[in-house]
Parts: sequence; structure tokens; C-alpha cells
Amino acid sequence: MKAYLVDSPAGLFLLEKTGKIAEKALFPRNPKDAAVKLNEVRQGRLPPEFSEFANRLSQMGLEKLTVDNEYLARILRAFLTSEVVLDERDETISKLRNRLPNMLVRFRIVESKDDYEKLVHDVSMEIAQASIAETGTKRDLYA
Repeated sequence: MKAYLVDSPAGLFLLEKTGKIAEKALFPRNPKDAAVKLNEVRQGRLPPEFSEFANRLSQMGLEKLTVDNEYLARILRAFLTSEVVLDERDETISKLRNRLPNMLVRFRIVESKDDYEKLVHDVSMEIAQASIAETGTKRDLYA
């Protein structure tokens, strides 16, 4: 089976080319907590509570898994034996990312597209605030 792993403020989603969600690891609903988990992923680390998600992926017998960013590729290569392809311009992933809000509503992961967009906004704000605080702390250390 060929599949695509997509990250979002709602979680990690293993998608088939048709758009079917084959597996998922949901982030907490609280934007601050979701931002922490998404930040871990963006640093190339799978949060420890997602070890079961990793086990399920490794047992699926995937032929090829395509991602569109380096941090997901790094995470997957750490525990998968199947081929992990990094293609930042993959058209299928772009289409799946565009369809993701509707899929999340359909599977009742979020209530509506508006709720998803609010989640994206709130998580992005939390990540930005954490980044600013971290930069300020580093600057103070060197002052």
C-alpha cells in the first residue's frame, strides 16, 4: 500500500490517495497543548504518547510512504522499514491537505470548517508566542 502522512494542528493523518484516513494520531483539543505536540513533530520528534500510532504504522506493511517535509521524513525513517519519500511538491499531498478540513468534519474530528480554521489560527498563535518567548530567553542569556 502507498500512503501519505500529513500533519496539521489537529494531528497526524495517514491518508490513502483516495483521501481515506487509514490511521490518525490526534493532538489535544486545547490549542496550547496541540501547539506543544505540533512543535515536537516539527523538531523531528514523535511525542511519546504517539508510540502506539508508530506501532500501527510499522505493522501496516506500507510499500511507500510520501511526506512533504523533512521533519516527518526524519520521524518515519526512525521506526519504519518501508520506503519514505520526501517530496515537497507532491501534488497528491497538496490536494489531500486542501481536502483535510472537509475530511475532519466528515469524520467528526472537528465540528465544522470554521472550527478547524479557528484551531489552525489558535495553534499558530501559540507556536508564535512560544517562539518569541524562547527567542527572548536566549537573548537574555547572552546579554
